[in-house]
Amino acid sequence: TLSKTSDYTYPTSHDQNVSDLLQYARETIRGDSILSKEPFLQQILVEAYITSQITRLFRTRNAWMAETGQDLTYHMPQTALWQRQSDLRFSEIIRDVMGIYAFLDTADSRSPVEGRFERLQRHSVAQQNPIASPDGQADAIADQLNLGISYKNQIQRIPSNGGLPTSAT
Repeated sequence: TLSKTSDYTYPTSHDQNVSDLLQYARETIRGDSILSKEPFLQQILVEAYITSQITRLFRTRNAWMAETGQDLTYHMPQTALWQRQSDLRFSEIIRDVMGIYAFLDTADSRSPVEGRFERLQRHSVAQQNPIASPDGQADAIADQLNLGISYKNQIQRIPSNGGLPTSAT
């Protein structure tokens, strides 16, 4: 859907966070320019919008397949992997657009959108934990598509010396 303000029509999103970020960029002036008029910010805002639409399509596909009784093989892990990666990227976009204001919580009167972006930033930090990597979803996708050895098996095959050549004695 589109919303019209003055002489320009802006996209809106089904994703409330993306809609809120687009609205923030349309209404916020930094320096002497509205954020949504900055070329770099326009590019990353469009990226956020498109990514949210792809996520919606993946979820719609999964729901349709489940409803029609089709096998969901790699589809659910693919959606989970996409969602995790797009959430991390969206957090970066929020920081690029909002700057330090992205970290303000509900206790601060300057906090946009009731502090929701601050909660997203904390969630992003938790998602960036290297122990919680997306390799599990990648392995599930590879297994379902019969693409060969999984990431875990590759790690187990590395020799104890890290694969470095041993010195001749």
